Amino acid sequence: MDPKVTTGEALVQLADELRVDLLFVGSYGRKGAKSGVGSTATLALRDSACSACLVRCEPNARPRDSPSTWCVAVDGGKSGMMAFAAVLKEHAVPGRDKIHVLCADFEQSSAKALEPYRQVLEQDGRFQHECCFAAMPNPELDNPGSVPEELLTRAERAGADFLVLGISGSTKLGSVCQDILALRSKTSVLMHKNDQEAAMKRSASIHHSKQQAKIITSLG
Repeated sequence: MDPKVTTGEALVQLADELRVDLLFVGSYGRKGAKSGVGSTATLALRDSACSACLVRCEPNARPRDSPSTWCVAVDGGKSGMMAFAAVLKEHAVPGRDKIHVLCADFEQSSAKALEPYRQVLEQDGRFQHECCFAAMPNPELDNPGSVPEELLTRAERAGADFLVLGISGSTKLGSVCQDILALRSKTSVLMHKNDQEAAMKRSASIHHSKQQAKIITSLG
């Protein structure tokens, strides 16, 4: 490896050359602290063109085929739709896994934000009895924490094995992603699919829940 190239940069370059679909990175290296996110993982998560999974080391590894609970954070934006579509169509196993859809926005109605995902799961039919929806608390009544804190709390209550967030084509991670990656004690997944993003760009503007449901269904 070129000594001028960091481990993270080499990892991103190799993933690009191999056209990797999902890049797995540890949360810290041999010399790193046991909390937060190491420099190699941070660079890989930020700069990789593919989806990335930040693996948190746990003392007791689960059996490979054991049921998993996927918590997907959505806010009405396209990156959340991409993440949800990827979990539904490529990762979650019908009849075994559970999908929890978490609203990640205080600004809009949780019912409105979650409705397209209810419709898609009803149309899909494979996860009807293994799906749940969680709204954000009312900021005027419930004195909630920040968006990352609320997402982490709901993921913990759901017993989430994977907390999934969508990211856009930017090379910067948003503050919500950064906080969750640093604070989450279990594995997190950042879904970043170029083909799905392209599909979203080709689509017309979306405001109605039925239009959103159609777009989500068409992804992947």
